[in-house]
Amino acid sequence: QEVTKKSYYHIPITLSLSLHKRINERWGIETGLRYTYLRADFTTITDSHWKETQKINYIGIPLKGLFNVGQKFSFYLSAGVTLDIPIKATSKEIVSDENGKIISDKKSYIQPPLQWSTNLGIGVQYQITPSIGIYAEPNLHYYFKTKHSIETIRTEKPFQVALPIGIRLSW
Repeated sequence: QEVTKKSYYHIPITLSLSLHKRINERWGIETGLRYTYLRADFTTITDSHWKETQKINYIGIPLKGLFNVGQKFSFYLSAGVTLDIPIKATSKEIVSDENGKIISDKKSYIQPPLQWSTNLGIGVQYQITPSIGIYAEPNLHYYFKTKHSIETIRTEKPFQVALPIGIRLSW
């Protein structure tokens, strides 16, 4: 019997609120809250058709240091860690026969583990006011392996590139 398995990982969606504290004119530290939504679709085809849709919502707590060069218009390097805490995770499984008739349809809650990651970035920022800046910060994330069997884009591809763009509040 032929078995076909497919995995499709949707692009993660992340929204952040960041606060930046200047230590001196060159160094700063940043933290905040980060919401991330991960979705994956898994399909297995044999005599029947099995499809699972997995949705995981995280709240992340980032902590990173920044080294800044410039004042009004500046370039900077950043490095840090993030702890992502799962707040809601579901799995919906649909099994159908070869004619497409649904045999089983169930939704369940899953328990993904805490997810640690590190990041390294280089950014550019323009200070609109002394406490508000607009930034773009391409960065590289590495997501550490967990001892859990739940598959996500982070377990499949632990190195990921992101391009955060936003407004930074500093004091």
